[in-house]
Amino acid sequence: MSIFDQTYIQDGDSHYVSISGRDISEDAEMKRIINRLATAAVNPDIRMIMNIEDEIFSELESLDAKIITQKKALLQKEEELSQKDEQLAQKDELLFQQRATLRCSVNLLLRCGKTPSEIAEELHLDIKQIMEILQTQE
Repeated sequence: MSIFDQTYIQDGDSHYVSISGRDISEDAEMKRIINRLATAAVNPDIRMIMNIEDEIFSELESLDAKIITQKKALLQKEEELSQKDEQLAQKDELLFQQRATLRCSVNLLLRCGKTPSEIAEELHLDIKQIMEILQTQE
């Protein structure tokens, strides 16, 4: 099988391997294989099939490269999405804490005898916001 050694591929055409420099004079089986391969190589139908196979192989390699690129892009997008989900969860938690603090402040001011209008003015909020806070507690 040394006849198929890829280190002997001829420049410009991967269908041919060079046999020059290799001693095959004593090997009848090798001569028979080389003759059959040479006959096949000059047959136009076989050459056409080899060229079609090369085109198909090239297309498959191209598709593989595209798939790999798309998979990498997808993994990157998934990582970005995961990071954004994490950031959103952190912001939701912060918002929840801020609303709890605001409710506590409103309740404290109510216990101190302030009216909803006075609380709104003191906290720089709209009276509607204060009323919503008071209604959600009931």
